[in-house]
Amino acid sequence: MKNIFIIIVISILFSIKLQSNTYNMCQNCEINSLNKAFNVLKAGDTLSIENGTYSGGQSISNMKGNINNFILIIGNNKDSVIIESGNSAMQLSDCEFIRFENITFTKQNLNGVNIDDAGTYDSPTHHIQFYNCVFSEMQATGNNDLLKLSGLENFLIQKCQFINGANGGSGIDMVGCNSGTITENEFTNMGSNSIQNKGGTENIYITKNKFTNGGARAINIGGSTGLEYFRPLDAEFESARIKVHSNIFIGSETPFAFVGTTYSEVINNTIIFPNKWLFRILQESTDERFVQCSNNKLFNNIFLVNSQISFSPINIGSNTLPETFEFSNNLFYNIDDETWLPKLPSDNIAYLNENPLLDVDSLKIDKESNVKNKGLNVQEPQYDFYNNEYLISRSIGSEEIGEIMNSVKVDDNIIIKFNNNLVSIESPNILKNIIIYDLLGRKIQSITPNNYAIEIELKNNINLLEITTDKTFFKIIR
Repeated sequence: MKNIFIIIVISILFSIKLQSNTYNMCQNCEINSLNKAFNVLKAGDTLSIENGTYSGGQSISNMKGNINNFILIIGNNKDSVIIESGNSAMQLSDCEFIRFENITFTKQNLNGVNIDDAGTYDSPTHHIQFYNCVFSEMQATGNNDLLKLSGLENFLIQKCQFINGANGGSGIDMVGCNSGTITENEFTNMGSNSIQNKGGTENIYITKNKFTNGGARAINIGGSTGLEYFRPLDAEFESARIKVHSNIFIGSETPFAFVGTTYSEVINNTIIFPNKWLFRILQESTDERFVQCSNNKLFNNIFLVNSQISFSPINIGSNTLPETFEFSNNLFYNIDDETWLPKLPSDNIAYLNENPLLDVDSLKIDKESNVKNKGLNVQEPQYDFYNNEYLISRSIGSEEIGEIMNSVKVDDNIIIKFNNNLVSIESPNILKNIIIYDLLGRKIQSITPNNYAIEIELKNNINLLEITTDKTFFKIIR
Protein backbone atom coordinates (compact mmCIF):
# COMPACT_ATOMS: atom_id res chain seq x y z
CA MET A 1 0.00 0.00 0.00
CA LYS A 2 2.89 2.37 0.83
CA ASN A 3 4.48 1.83 -2.60
CA ILE A 4 1.18 2.55 -4.34
CA PHE A 5 0.86 5.78 -2.32
CA ILE A 6 4.38 6.90 -3.30
CA ILE A 7 3.66 6.21 -6.96
CA ILE A 8 0.46 8.25 -6.74
CA VAL A 9 2.29 11.20 -5.10
CA ILE A 10 5.08 11.11 -7.70
CA SER A 11 2.52 10.97 -10.48
CA ILE A 12 0.71 13.98 -9.10
CA LEU A 13 3.93 15.98 -8.73
CA PHE A 14 5.04 14.99 -12.23
CA SER A 15 1.71 16.04 -13.68
CA ILE A 16 1.99 19.43 -11.92
CA LYS A 17 5.47 19.87 -13.34
CA LEU A 18 4.23 19.05 -16.83
CA GLN A 19 1.49 21.66 -16.52
CA SER A 20 3.95 24.52 -15.97
CA ASN A 21 4.76 26.46 -19.13
CA THR A 22 7.09 29.21 -20.29
CA TYR A 23 5.63 31.79 -22.66
CA ASN A 24 7.49 34.40 -24.69
CA MET A 25 6.20 37.92 -25.11
CA CYS A 26 7.55 40.13 -27.90
CA GLN A 27 6.31 42.63 -30.48
CA ASN A 28 5.82 39.95 -33.13
CA CYS A 29 4.87 37.07 -30.87
CA GLU A 30 1.41 35.62 -30.49
CA ILE A 31 1.57 37.07 -26.98
CA ASN A 32 2.45 40.72 -27.56
CA SER A 33 0.79 42.38 -24.54
CA LEU A 34 0.38 41.77 -20.85
CA ASN A 35 -3.37 41.34 -21.29
CA LYS A 36 -2.85 38.38 -23.60
CA ALA A 37 -0.30 36.94 -21.21
CA PHE A 38 -2.59 37.38 -18.21
CA ASN A 39 -5.27 35.33 -19.96
CA VAL A 40 -3.06 32.22 -20.17
CA LEU A 41 -0.74 32.36 -17.15
CA LYS A 42 -1.40 29.97 -14.29
CA ALA A 43 0.44 28.64 -11.24
CA GLY A 44 4.04 27.73 -12.03
CA ASP A 45 4.12 29.46 -15.43
CA THR A 46 6.81 31.89 -16.56
CA LEU A 47 6.37 34.82 -18.94
CA SER A 48 9.67 35.85 -20.56
CA ILE A 49 9.44 39.36 -22.04
CA GLU A 50 11.83 40.32 -24.83
CA ASN A 51 13.22 43.83 -25.22
CA GLY A 52 10.71 46.36 -26.47
CA THR A 53 8.22 49.06 -25.51
CA TYR A 54 4.73 47.78 -24.75
CA SER A 55 1.53 49.71 -24.08
CA GLY A 56 0.25 50.10 -20.55
CA GLY A 57 -3.38 50.02 -19.45
CA GLN A 58 -3.48 46.27 -18.77
CA SER A 59 -5.60 44.66 -16.03
CA ILE A 60 -6.33 41.25 -14.53
CA SER A 61 -8.36 39.78 -11.68
CA ASN A 62 -7.94 36.47 -9.88
CA MET A 63 -4.62 35.48 -11.49
CA LYS A 64 -3.18 33.13 -8.89
CA GLY A 65 -0.08 31.09 -8.36
CA ASN A 66 0.50 29.23 -5.12
CA ILE A 67 3.16 29.01 -2.43
CA ASN A 68 5.15 26.39 -4.36
CA ASN A 69 4.46 27.73 -7.85
CA PHE A 70 4.71 31.50 -8.25
CA ILE A 71 3.75 32.99 -11.59
CA LEU A 72 6.95 34.61 -12.87
CA ILE A 73 6.85 37.63 -15.20
CA ILE A 74 10.45 38.40 -16.12
CA GLY A 75 11.88 40.97 -18.51
CA ASN A 76 15.05 40.36 -20.46
CA ASN A 77 16.56 43.66 -19.27
CA LYS A 78 14.96 46.30 -17.05
CA ASP A 79 16.34 49.14 -19.22
CA SER A 80 14.95 47.63 -22.41
CA VAL A 81 11.67 46.02 -21.33
CA ILE A 82 9.34 49.00 -20.97
CA ILE A 83 5.63 49.22 -20.15
CA GLU A 84 4.70 52.75 -21.17
CA SER A 85 1.64 55.03 -20.88
CA GLY A 86 -1.94 54.11 -19.93
CA ASN A 87 -3.79 55.29 -16.85
CA SER A 88 -1.78 52.56 -15.13
CA ALA A 89 0.82 50.25 -16.60
CA MET A 90 -1.27 47.45 -15.11
CA GLN A 91 -3.85 46.80 -12.43
CA LEU A 92 -3.93 43.53 -10.48
CA SER A 93 -6.98 42.76 -8.34
CA ASP A 94 -7.45 39.75 -6.04
CA CYS A 95 -4.24 38.14 -7.30
CA GLU A 96 -1.81 35.85 -5.49
CA PHE A 97 1.78 34.58 -5.72
CA ILE A 98 3.12 36.65 -8.64
CA ARG A 99 6.67 37.94 -9.10
CA PHE A 100 7.80 40.68 -11.52
CA GLU A 101 11.46 41.13 -12.45
CA ASN A 102 13.52 43.40 -14.74
CA ILE A 103 10.70 45.63 -16.05
CA THR A 104 10.38 49.42 -16.37
CA PHE A 105 6.95 50.99 -15.81
CA THR A 106 6.93 54.57 -17.04
CA LYS A 107 4.87 57.61 -18.11
CA GLN A 108 1.49 56.58 -16.70
CA ASN A 109 -1.32 59.09 -16.18
CA LEU A 110 -3.00 57.88 -12.97
CA ASN A 111 -0.86 55.39 -11.03
CA GLY A 112 2.19 53.61 -12.36
CA VAL A 113 1.14 50.15 -11.16
CA ASN A 114 -2.00 49.46 -9.15
CA ILE A 115 -2.34 46.39 -6.90
CA ASP A 116 -5.58 46.01 -4.93
CA ASP A 117 -8.02 43.61 -3.28
CA ALA A 118 -10.93 44.64 -5.54
CA GLY A 119 -12.59 46.20 -2.52
CA THR A 120 -13.15 42.77 -0.93
CA TYR A 121 -11.42 43.52 2.34
CA ASP A 122 -11.82 39.99 3.69
CA SER A 123 -9.85 38.49 0.76
CA PRO A 124 -6.67 40.54 0.35
CA THR A 125 -4.31 40.25 -2.57
CA HIS A 126 -1.12 38.62 -1.29
CA HIS A 127 2.37 37.42 -2.11
CA ILE A 128 3.17 39.91 -4.86
CA GLN A 129 6.86 40.66 -5.49
CA PHE A 130 8.76 43.26 -7.52
CA TYR A 131 12.49 42.71 -8.01
CA ASN A 132 14.90 44.94 -9.96
CA CYS A 133 12.12 46.99 -11.57
CA VAL A 134 11.90 50.70 -12.40
CA PHE A 135 8.90 52.96 -11.72
CA SER A 136 9.39 56.39 -13.27
CA GLU A 137 8.15 59.62 -14.84
CA MET A 138 4.60 59.96 -13.55
CA GLN A 139 2.65 62.00 -16.11
CA ALA A 140 0.48 63.76 -13.55
CA THR A 141 0.96 66.25 -10.74
CA GLY A 142 -1.73 65.33 -8.22
CA ASN A 143 -2.17 62.44 -5.80
CA ASN A 144 -0.75 59.97 -8.31
CA ASP A 145 1.54 57.16 -7.17
CA LEU A 146 4.23 55.21 -8.96
CA LEU A 147 3.15 52.07 -7.09
CA LYS A 148 -0.29 52.02 -5.46
CA LEU A 149 -0.98 49.17 -3.03
CA SER A 150 -4.39 48.67 -1.41
CA GLY A 151 -5.19 45.65 0.75
CA LEU A 152 -1.94 43.82 -0.07
CA GLU A 153 -0.34 41.34 2.32
CA ASN A 154 2.95 39.41 2.42
CA PHE A 155 4.75 41.33 -0.29
CA LEU A 156 8.33 42.15 -1.29
CA ILE A 157 9.72 45.17 -3.14
CA GLN A 158 13.48 44.77 -3.60
CA LYS A 159 16.26 46.48 -5.56
CA CYS A 160 13.83 48.68 -7.50
CA GLN A 161 14.17 52.31 -8.57
CA PHE A 162 11.51 54.99 -8.12
CA ILE A 163 12.30 58.12 -10.14
CA ASN A 164 10.48 61.44 -10.68
CA GLY A 165 7.13 60.94 -8.99
CA ALA A 166 4.11 63.24 -9.14
CA ASN A 167 4.30 66.44 -7.08
CA GLY A 168 1.36 65.35 -4.96
CA GLY A 169 1.94 61.61 -4.99
CA SER A 170 4.07 58.83 -3.54
CA GLY A 171 6.67 56.42 -4.78
CA ILE A 172 4.91 53.61 -2.90
CA ASP A 173 1.50 54.33 -1.38
CA MET A 174 0.09 51.68 0.93
CA VAL A 175 -3.50 51.65 2.17
CA GLY A 176 -4.41 48.86 4.56
CA CYS A 177 -1.37 46.72 3.74
CA ASN A 178 0.22 44.17 6.04
CA SER A 179 3.44 42.17 6.40
CA GLY A 180 5.56 43.63 3.62
CA THR A 181 9.28 44.21 3.12
CA ILE A 182 10.67 47.18 1.17
CA THR A 183 14.43 46.78 0.88
CA GLU A 184 17.48 47.89 -1.12
CA ASN A 185 15.52 50.31 -3.30
CA GLU A 186 16.38 53.83 -4.49
CA PHE A 187 13.93 56.74 -4.42
CA THR A 188 14.85 59.91 -6.33
CA ASN A 189 12.86 63.13 -6.72
CA MET A 190 9.57 62.19 -5.13
CA GLY A 191 6.61 64.50 -4.48
CA SER A 192 4.65 64.15 -1.24
CA ASN A 193 6.64 61.14 -0.11
CA SER A 194 8.65 58.14 -1.18
CA ILE A 195 6.79 55.61 0.98
CA GLN A 196 3.43 56.11 2.67
CA ASN A 197 1.96 53.71 5.25
CA LYS A 198 -1.68 54.51 6.01
CA GLY A 199 -5.28 53.26 6.23
CA GLY A 200 -4.54 50.53 8.80
CA THR A 201 -1.16 49.50 7.37
CA GLU A 202 0.93 47.47 9.81
CA ASN A 203 4.00 45.24 10.13
CA ILE A 204 6.02 46.82 7.31
CA TYR A 205 9.81 46.51 7.24
CA ILE A 206 11.58 49.35 5.40
CA THR A 207 15.32 48.71 5.35
CA LYS A 208 18.53 49.46 3.41
CA ASN A 209 16.88 51.95 1.05
CA LYS A 210 18.37 55.21 -0.25
CA PHE A 211 16.21 58.33 -0.47
CA THR A 212 17.50 61.33 -2.45
CA ASN A 213 15.10 64.28 -2.36
CA GLY A 214 12.47 61.83 -1.20
CA GLY A 215 9.62 64.32 -0.99
CA ALA A 216 7.95 66.47 1.64
CA ARG A 217 7.97 63.41 3.93
CA ALA A 218 10.34 60.80 2.57
CA ILE A 219 8.58 58.19 4.70
CA ASN A 220 5.10 58.96 5.94
CA ILE A 221 4.72 56.59 8.87
CA GLY A 222 0.97 56.93 8.84
CA GLY A 223 -1.12 59.47 6.97
CA SER A 224 -4.71 60.57 6.44
CA THR A 225 -7.30 58.16 5.01
CA GLY A 226 -11.04 58.32 4.40
CA LEU A 227 -12.90 56.05 6.83
CA GLU A 228 -14.36 53.92 4.03
CA TYR A 229 -10.90 52.94 2.78
CA PHE A 230 -9.42 51.46 5.96
CA ARG A 231 -8.46 47.81 6.02
CA PRO A 232 -9.88 46.50 8.24
CA LEU A 233 -12.71 49.01 8.21
CA ASP A 234 -12.56 49.36 12.00
CA ALA A 235 -8.79 49.85 12.24
CA GLU A 236 -7.87 52.10 15.17
CA PHE A 237 -4.69 53.54 13.66
CA GLU A 238 -3.31 54.82 10.38
CA SER A 239 -0.29 52.56 10.87
CA ALA A 240 1.35 50.40 13.50
CA ARG A 241 4.63 48.52 13.92
CA ILE A 242 6.38 50.14 10.96
CA LYS A 243 10.14 49.48 11.15
CA VAL A 244 12.48 51.94 9.43
CA HIS A 245 15.99 50.50 9.70
CA SER A 246 19.42 51.06 8.11
CA ASN A 247 18.32 53.59 5.49
CA ILE A 248 20.07 56.68 4.10
CA PHE A 249 18.12 59.93 3.61
CA ILE A 250 19.53 62.86 1.62
CA GLY A 251 17.51 66.07 1.47
CA SER A 252 13.67 66.10 1.56
CA GLU A 253 11.63 68.44 3.71
CA THR A 254 11.75 65.85 6.48
CA PRO A 255 13.05 62.27 6.34
CA PHE A 256 10.06 60.83 8.16
CA ALA A 257 6.82 61.86 9.81
CA PHE A 258 4.99 59.91 12.50
CA VAL A 259 1.33 60.50 11.60
CA GLY A 260 -1.28 58.64 13.61
CA THR A 261 1.09 55.72 14.09
CA THR A 262 1.84 53.63 17.14
CA TYR A 263 4.60 51.19 18.13
CA SER A 264 6.69 52.13 15.11
CA GLU A 265 10.47 52.56 15.21
CA VAL A 266 13.27 54.37 13.40
CA ILE A 267 16.62 52.74 14.16
CA ASN A 268 20.17 52.99 12.76
CA ASN A 269 19.45 55.39 9.90
CA THR A 270 21.61 58.19 8.49
CA ILE A 271 19.89 61.50 7.72
CA ILE A 272 21.84 64.09 5.69
CA PHE A 273 20.79 67.74 5.31
CA PRO A 274 16.99 67.64 5.60
CA ASN A 275 15.49 70.82 4.18
CA LYS A 276 13.34 71.75 7.16
CA TRP A 277 12.64 69.28 9.98
CA LEU A 278 14.41 66.35 11.63
CA PHE A 279 11.03 64.64 11.89
CA ARG A 280 7.36 65.40 12.50
CA ILE A 281 4.80 64.06 15.00
CA LEU A 282 1.25 64.58 13.73
CA GLN A 283 -2.32 63.33 14.04
CA GLU A 284 -4.35 63.89 10.87
CA SER A 285 -7.12 61.30 11.44
CA THR A 286 -8.98 62.59 14.47
CA ASP A 287 -12.09 60.40 14.63
CA GLU A 288 -12.62 59.32 18.25
CA ARG A 289 -11.83 55.69 17.45
CA PHE A 290 -8.19 56.40 16.56
CA VAL A 291 -5.33 56.06 19.02
CA GLN A 292 -3.18 59.15 19.23
CA CYS A 293 0.27 59.14 17.67
CA SER A 294 2.29 57.55 20.46
CA ASN A 295 4.78 54.97 21.75
CA ASN A 296 7.26 55.22 18.89
CA LYS A 297 11.07 54.88 19.06
CA LEU A 298 14.11 56.63 17.57
CA PHE A 299 17.40 54.91 18.38
CA ASN A 300 20.93 55.01 16.94
CA ASN A 301 20.28 57.54 14.16
CA ILE A 302 22.69 60.11 12.70
CA PHE A 303 21.15 63.52 11.98
CA LEU A 304 23.65 65.63 10.02
CA VAL A 305 22.18 69.07 9.31
CA ASN A 306 23.20 72.52 8.11
CA SER A 307 21.86 76.07 8.25
CA GLN A 308 18.70 75.24 6.28
CA ILE A 309 17.27 73.28 9.22
CA SER A 310 14.25 74.98 10.82
CA PHE A 311 14.62 77.10 13.96
CA SER A 312 12.18 74.57 15.45
CA PRO A 313 13.57 71.38 13.91
CA ILE A 314 10.93 69.02 15.31
CA ASN A 315 7.36 69.68 14.25
CA ILE A 316 4.78 68.47 16.80
CA GLY A 317 1.09 68.77 16.03
CA SER A 318 -1.99 68.66 18.23
CA ASN A 319 -3.72 65.47 19.46
CA THR A 320 -0.41 63.61 19.75
CA LEU A 321 1.45 62.11 22.71
CA PRO A 322 5.09 63.03 22.02
CA GLU A 323 6.04 62.40 25.66
CA THR A 324 5.51 58.65 25.03
CA PHE A 325 8.25 58.55 22.37
CA GLU A 326 11.63 57.03 23.26
CA PHE A 327 14.92 58.61 22.12
CA SER A 328 18.27 56.97 22.72
CA ASN A 329 21.82 57.01 21.32
CA ASN A 330 21.12 59.40 18.45
CA LEU A 331 23.73 61.78 17.04
CA PHE A 332 22.84 65.39 16.15
CA TYR A 333 25.37 67.64 14.44
CA ASN A 334 25.00 70.95 12.59
CA ILE A 335 28.00 71.65 10.34
CA ASP A 336 27.18 75.39 10.47
CA ASP A 337 26.67 75.62 14.23
CA GLU A 338 28.55 73.23 16.49
CA THR A 339 26.57 74.38 19.54
CA TRP A 340 23.24 73.43 17.96
CA LEU A 341 21.16 70.73 19.63
CA PRO A 342 17.45 70.05 19.14
CA LYS A 343 15.03 69.92 22.06
CA LEU A 344 13.32 66.55 22.00
CA PRO A 345 9.84 66.00 23.46
CA SER A 346 10.99 63.35 25.96
CA ASP A 347 14.23 62.26 27.60
CA ASN A 348 17.18 62.36 25.17
CA ILE A 349 19.25 59.43 26.41
CA ALA A 350 22.94 58.91 25.56
CA TYR A 351 22.95 61.30 22.61
CA LEU A 352 26.04 62.61 20.81
CA ASN A 353 26.51 66.17 19.61
CA GLU A 354 29.64 65.95 17.49
CA ASN A 355 30.88 65.56 13.94
CA PRO A 356 30.19 62.00 12.73
CA LEU A 357 33.01 62.27 10.14
CA LEU A 358 30.60 61.38 7.35
CA ASP A 359 31.67 61.93 3.72
CA VAL A 360 28.50 63.25 2.08
CA ASP A 361 29.75 62.26 -1.39
CA SER A 362 30.69 58.63 -0.75
CA LEU A 363 28.17 58.32 2.13
CA LYS A 364 30.83 56.45 4.10
CA ILE A 365 31.76 57.11 7.72
CA ASP A 366 35.38 57.46 8.78
CA LYS A 367 36.59 54.49 10.81
CA GLU A 368 37.76 56.91 13.52
CA SER A 369 34.30 58.40 13.99
CA ASN A 370 32.95 58.41 17.53
CA VAL A 371 29.76 56.72 16.33
CA LYS A 372 31.67 53.44 16.62
CA ASN A 373 30.46 51.30 19.53
CA LYS A 374 28.12 54.08 20.69
CA GLY A 375 24.79 52.58 19.60
CA LEU A 376 22.16 51.11 21.86
CA ASN A 377 22.29 47.31 21.81
CA VAL A 378 19.08 46.31 20.00
CA GLN A 379 18.02 43.09 18.28
CA GLU A 380 17.09 44.79 14.99
CA PRO A 381 18.35 45.76 12.52
CA GLN A 382 20.80 42.92 12.22
CA TYR A 383 22.45 44.32 9.06
CA ASP A 384 23.55 47.80 8.02
CA PHE A 385 22.92 49.60 4.71
CA TYR A 386 25.89 47.77 3.15
CA ASN A 387 24.75 44.33 4.37
CA ASN A 388 27.43 44.17 7.06
CA GLU A 389 26.33 42.68 10.36
CA TYR A 390 26.02 45.05 13.29
CA LEU A 391 28.20 44.20 16.26
CA ILE A 392 26.93 43.68 19.79
CA SER A 393 28.38 47.08 20.63
CA ARG A 394 27.03 48.59 17.42
CA SER A 395 27.72 51.87 15.67
CA ILE A 396 25.25 54.73 15.42
CA GLY A 397 23.90 55.27 11.90
CA SER A 398 23.33 53.14 8.82
CA GLU A 399 26.91 51.83 8.61
CA GLU A 400 28.69 49.52 11.04
CA ILE A 401 32.27 50.85 11.24
CA GLY A 402 33.40 48.63 14.10
CA GLU A 403 35.56 45.65 13.26
CA ILE A 404 35.16 42.07 14.38
CA MET A 405 38.51 41.12 15.89
CA ASN A 406 39.37 37.45 15.62
CA SER A 407 42.39 37.61 17.91
CA VAL A 408 43.15 39.27 21.23
CA LYS A 409 45.26 42.41 20.99
CA VAL A 410 47.34 43.49 23.95
CA ASP A 411 49.51 46.58 24.25
CA ASP A 412 52.67 45.98 26.26
CA ASN A 413 52.23 49.42 27.76
CA ILE A 414 48.91 48.48 29.38
CA ILE A 415 49.20 46.56 32.62
CA ILE A 416 46.38 44.15 33.43
CA LYS A 417 46.41 42.27 36.74
CA PHE A 418 43.94 39.74 38.11
CA ASN A 419 43.34 39.07 41.80
CA ASN A 420 40.53 36.53 42.15
CA ASN A 421 37.52 38.42 40.75
CA LEU A 422 39.24 41.79 40.70
CA VAL A 423 40.95 43.09 37.59
CA SER A 424 43.08 46.22 37.66
CA ILE A 425 43.94 48.06 34.47
CA GLU A 426 46.66 50.70 34.16
CA SER A 427 47.40 52.57 30.95
CA PRO A 428 49.77 55.34 29.81
CA ASN A 429 46.77 56.71 27.88
CA ILE A 430 43.40 57.70 29.29
CA LEU A 431 40.98 54.79 29.56
CA LYS A 432 37.98 56.18 27.69
CA ASN A 433 35.57 53.28 27.82
CA ILE A 434 35.40 49.71 29.10
CA ILE A 435 32.54 47.36 28.18
CA ILE A 436 32.15 43.97 29.84
CA TYR A 437 30.31 41.08 28.14
CA ASP A 438 29.55 37.55 29.21
CA LEU A 439 30.42 34.58 26.98
CA LEU A 440 27.04 34.79 25.25
CA GLY A 441 27.88 38.29 24.09
CA ARG A 442 25.43 40.00 26.43
CA LYS A 443 26.55 43.39 27.70
CA ILE A 444 26.95 43.29 31.48
CA GLN A 445 28.37 46.71 32.23
CA SER A 446 29.71 49.84 30.53
CA ILE A 447 32.24 52.03 32.35
CA THR A 448 33.69 55.41 31.41
CA PRO A 449 36.79 55.80 33.62
CA ASN A 450 38.34 58.93 32.04
CA ASN A 451 41.40 57.99 34.07
CA TYR A 452 44.67 56.14 33.68
CA ALA A 453 43.76 53.29 36.02
CA ILE A 454 40.72 51.43 37.26
CA GLU A 455 39.85 48.38 39.35
CA ILE A 456 36.78 46.35 38.38
CA GLU A 457 35.05 43.45 40.11
CA LEU A 458 34.11 40.69 37.67
CA LYS A 459 31.07 38.66 38.66
CA ASN A 460 31.86 35.75 36.34
CA ASN A 461 35.00 33.69 36.01
CA ILE A 462 35.27 34.35 32.28
CA ASN A 463 34.47 37.67 30.63
CA LEU A 464 35.09 39.58 27.44
CA LEU A 465 36.43 43.09 27.92
CA GLU A 466 36.51 45.81 25.28
CA ILE A 467 38.91 48.55 26.29
CA THR A 468 39.12 51.83 24.40
CA THR A 469 41.92 54.32 25.00
CA ASP A 470 42.91 57.46 23.13
CA LYS A 471 45.00 55.37 20.80
CA THR A 472 44.04 51.73 20.70
CA PHE A 473 41.04 49.45 20.84
CA PHE A 474 41.51 46.16 22.71
CA LYS A 475 39.75 42.92 23.43
CA ILE A 476 40.97 40.98 26.44
CA ILE A 477 39.58 37.60 27.40
CA ARG A 478 39.87 36.22 30.90
